[in-house]
Amino acid sequence: MPDTVAPVSVATPSPSANANGWNSGGVTLTFNASDNPGGWGVALVNYALAGAQAGTGSVPPGGTLAIASEGVTTITYFATDIAGNSEAPHSLLG
Repeated sequence: MPDTVAPVSVATPSPSANANGWNSGGVTLTFNASDNPGGWGVALVNYALAGAQAGTGSVPPGGTLAIASEGVTTITYFATDIAGNSEAPHSLLG
């Protein structure tokens, strides 16, 4: 049966932002993703960084990314499953 449903991902920062919405040190993002029941599984979570830290890349589900540059970094990410389905991009500030 073909897999036509995109996976779903979430990026969780550690440590969490303080009451003012920022961190005073580096942040590690953990990218988790899951495919629909009966899906073929998640291949990768792709990301792009813009701002204080820039770059692009991908990690497997459960993979991490360190944000170490001082200043605001915008992270845009999305998961792609083994069948090639991609979810709409998400963004967050790091």
